Amino acid sequence: MSLYADEELGVLPDIDPTAISTVPTDPLQALAAALTCPAESAAQADALIAAGQRFEEHPDKLPELCLQLLPMVVDGGESLLRSWTLEMVALAVGRSDLKVEVKLNVAQSSLDVLNRLLAGSSVSTIKAVIPIFSIMYPIIFRILATSRPLPIILEAFTSSKSRILSFALDPAAQPQSVGIKAAAWKFVQKVLLAGTRATAADPRVKLSRLDGADIQLQTRGGTDPNISMISRDSPFDATELEEEANLLRTQLVTQMYSSRAASFTNPSGRQDFENGYGAPHQLNDALVRQKQRMEIAMNEEQEARKSRRDVKPGLGIGKHMTEAESSAEGAKRARLEVNSSPSQGRGAEVDVTSISVETVIDLVMAGLSAVSVDHLRWNTRRALRESSADAVPLLATSLGVIKAEVTEDLEDEVLNPLDMEMDDEDLLVRGFVSNGLMKAPPLESVERDDLVNIALQRIWSSGAELAVLPDPQPSDEIKLAVQPKEMWMLLLARLATRGTEVKRKPITDFVVSDFARRSKFASIWLNEEWFNEKIGSGGQYNVSLDGILSAYLPTVDARDRSLSSFLSTLPEIPTSVVSMLETLCNDTERSIAGFLALRDLVEARPPVRQQALRILLELCTHTERKTRVMAISTVRRWVPESPMAPTVVNYGLGVLRRLVRSDNTKLDGDTDMEEGEQADEVIESRYLGEVTAETVQQHVELVFALSRRQQELLDDIFRVYPKMEAQVQDSVETLLTPLIQSLGASSKLIEILRIFPPGADRLALRVVTILSADGASPVLVSLVKGLLAERELNPRFIIPIVGQLDKAEIERQIPRIVSLLGTSDSRDLVRTAFASILQKMTPADLLVSLHDEDSGLKATIEAIGICFSMTTVFRSDVLVNALARVADLPTLPVVFLRTVIQAVTTYKSLIPFIANTVLPKLVAKKIWETPQLWDGFMILAKRIAPASYGSLLRLPMPWLKDVIQRQPALKQGLRGFLAGKPQARGALAEIFGDDV
Repeated sequence: MSLYADEELGVLPDIDPTAISTVPTDPLQALAAALTCPAESAAQADALIAAGQRFEEHPDKLPELCLQLLPMVVDGGESLLRSWTLEMVALAVGRSDLKVEVKLNVAQSSLDVLNRLLAGSSVSTIKAVIPIFSIMYPIIFRILATSRPLPIILEAFTSSKSRILSFALDPAAQPQSVGIKAAAWKFVQKVLLAGTRATAADPRVKLSRLDGADIQLQTRGGTDPNISMISRDSPFDATELEEEANLLRTQLVTQMYSSRAASFTNPSGRQDFENGYGAPHQLNDALVRQKQRMEIAMNEEQEARKSRRDVKPGLGIGKHMTEAESSAEGAKRARLEVNSSPSQGRGAEVDVTSISVETVIDLVMAGLSAVSVDHLRWNTRRALRESSADAVPLLATSLGVIKAEVTEDLEDEVLNPLDMEMDDEDLLVRGFVSNGLMKAPPLESVERDDLVNIALQRIWSSGAELAVLPDPQPSDEIKLAVQPKEMWMLLLARLATRGTEVKRKPITDFVVSDFARRSKFASIWLNEEWFNEKIGSGGQYNVSLDGILSAYLPTVDARDRSLSSFLSTLPEIPTSVVSMLETLCNDTERSIAGFLALRDLVEARPPVRQQALRILLELCTHTERKTRVMAISTVRRWVPESPMAPTVVNYGLGVLRRLVRSDNTKLDGDTDMEEGEQADEVIESRYLGEVTAETVQQHVELVFALSRRQQELLDDIFRVYPKMEAQVQDSVETLLTPLIQSLGASSKLIEILRIFPPGADRLALRVVTILSADGASPVLVSLVKGLLAERELNPRFIIPIVGQLDKAEIERQIPRIVSLLGTSDSRDLVRTAFASILQKMTPADLLVSLHDEDSGLKATIEAIGICFSMTTVFRSDVLVNALARVADLPTLPVVFLRTVIQAVTTYKSLIPFIANTVLPKLVAKKIWETPQLWDGFMILAKRIAPASYGSLLRLPMPWLKDVIQRQPALKQGLRGFLAGKPQARGALAEIFGDDV
């Protein structure tokens, strides 16, 4: 997980938290990494999935992959690589954003190999290959219908088609598999579509009006081919394909009906049919017929009762006076009406509008004075309850009964038994219980506890069975927090909270045994405990919550999201829970669940926000980097816009200030710090020890990650950097690299580089080097050039941008680059600079420029030596060009003779050029007048002798004698050279005198 990528911590549980690896972005590299894993292992399966995702992101790599990899997986048995390759082939031919030509090329190239796999006996391979043929069928059909391709393509197409159709239609086709048959039927659909002519009602076509009323059929985008597009050159016959489609349709229908008829020949199916266990539509038919019979019986009963009323009109209801009233009639007579009369049961009605206001007030006050205060309060509460919107009991509402008055029916109404919701037994139980006939004797304490225990066990053992019931259909009625099928939770929670502490232990064990599925019950139970505590009924909220978490957290799965959901439903979060979550965060295998829970508490629970946030911030400095990265990834989401942002930013800056040297803690506090900022605000953490190069990463990772979202923090980083120890600065520069790479050349970063404080040169140079790693932008080049003109900066600032300068600017900067030589790491740096310079200058130009000697003799000699080490660039012809140009300079550089000597030492083939061209030019320039050059001249003459004898004889006699005197080794060779020339006898005598 990167600290500088916009990743959310919540997605991490989907990945193995113990082995988070980085998948290469290049698809081929990702595939290579997968192939290096142990074959047929879980690691290889995960790596292949990751590689497949990379190919989905870069589909242009798929055709090449399919052509190379598919032939390799034909031989051998089933493997992960074969399955993955077939998935990639399906992706290549089915991906919509690839060109049709590319899909066609992949389909044609892989047709033969897929046909061979289809002819095998592997069920899983065949199930994977048939869908590919379903995708390829329209593509291959189109090319065969519009042109005449190679016979091998037509043969493979026909063979694969016959093989797949046999799976769908031939009961004896091998191998036998329901999955293969299902995939084959989908392929049959493609064959039927292609073998059917498109008509006006076909969804594959659209209508376009031509001249007048003519209507023309056009295929929709040409995506669904059919026999209407078969051309004359096609090997297909439209008539034969249409007949084949009709025959195939007939066979499919026959197959379907044959399968249905075979189910009745099955003994078990016949027995079910005889017993009446049919399909759902058969049961519905039976219910409809039963309802019709009941309606007929009800109508007959109504007619019979009507006739009895006509015979006995005096009784009014057609019934004998002494006849017992049935339960249904009793319920009907006591039925509650919806709209009741507002005046019944409230005394006589008086029109108060005819009475004066004063009289009404006196009457009301007199009536109130006659009523006791307690009775008045009781009636007031009752009136408020009855007038509230939810005064009607929920059970009565669910049964369709609301408050009303009892009325007398003028005529007997027959009730429809289908609409009855209560049985006679339900109506009788209410009266039976109300008579007090079922009062049980009081139980002993032990018996009462045993009864409660049995009830608890029965409730939680049977409550899970209610979970399979369907949820109620959505409606506009009142939404319930607890569904009817979850009522056992309420009952169990009430029983648990009314018992002793001993009763709560089994409930805790019950919740922990399957916390993910029972967390809702735990929430209901703990809410009940909390409520009992608030009303003073002795709840055990904190104890019960701690008991659940203490047992569950050590075994929580990192991917489990139920912990955060559970905590969000609690009425109160004790401080002990936050401490438990801190312990969970320190467990590297389960830390993700803890961080997610703390994150939700900070965002949604202000009472514990400070404690949870403090824990997260301290974990941002943890010694274990995995824990530290998780914590930083959690808190950075709140920067820059959230109530927690100031606290997070101040903490990060405070940890950064711990890196300041102790003698500089308060130095320049008034000038370096902005108004309102405390220079000595340093954060302490239990995980932070003494500042060393090894602990710098603990101090800077938080503020670096926050700088990715709030770039103004870069100002503070540059401001604190000069006050650090040198070794700490080195670590900061190294750790800053990922942040700068993620930011790029942002406007804020460019602004900081333009005005970075004194002492931060190395940090600024590091930033410039990182930004120019892939080539410096024009903005960066302009910035560095301006800085070099305004400040006395290290010449190293030139190295990153030297390749972007023009030739004239490079020549001006070469002395500054050469001046870097002399330190241990500068040689490679200058060599890199020369490689960049050679993109704008020729090697000869560079070598000539190095002879300016503006950067010192020693540095120039070392720079020229670097050039000679680049033998592939500074060849002998390059040296000839450069040395000739330097020899023609009005003033010869002091280092020139050393360069010539080094050239002839490296390339012996240059000796004739030096002797015949360079030395005569040096003699003509009176080189003996420059002592340093004269010493080099004599050494060179000795090095290339006897080729140098001719040039030596051109020297004035005193200087020639000086050469012979200082280089005695030349004396014998020069004498022999002159002795072979009769005309030089006089010169020989003059030079050597008596020695001749």
